[in-house]
Amino acid sequence: MSQRFLRGLGAAGLLLALSGPVYAAPQVLHLLSKDPHTWVALPSGPFGTLNFDPQTNSFTFSAERLAGTTAFALVQHQVGEKRGRIITDGISDEKGVLTLAGQWHSWQGKFWLVLTHDIRRAAEGDRLISWHPQAYLFEERVLMEGKN
Repeated sequence: MSQRFLRGLGAAGLLLALSGPVYAAPQVLHLLSKDPHTWVALPSGPFGTLNFDPQTNSFTFSAERLAGTTAFALVQHQVGEKRGRIITDGISDEKGVLTLAGQWHSWQGKFWLVLTHDIRRAAEGDRLISWHPQAYLFEERVLMEGKN
């Protein structure tokens, strides 16, 4: 390789480093109903899709086959922590469809859809106070910073 080419690569790298962080493109995370004994996804069960953009912190979430007219909360928590945060909540329609949208800033960790009445809200973090996994949706994969 020529010295000129190598200097060009070095200059391009410096330009990229000075331009700031590279933001991830919009992404999709599927939330699935899982067997609470085996954690295997149930293909005929409820499911949801979380579309999010780490650059704008905006998201949309839609779920189907849920219990009708039921209050749900979309929650996020870091692996290894006992408390999480409610991102948003809403009520499914009579057909079991739920649509949510909003802003969120921490696109890493676990994302679940849980029954709203199973959560106790607190300033130091929200906490599950009851466990009904057959009614929940769980992430297909844990989101890791910079590796999604």
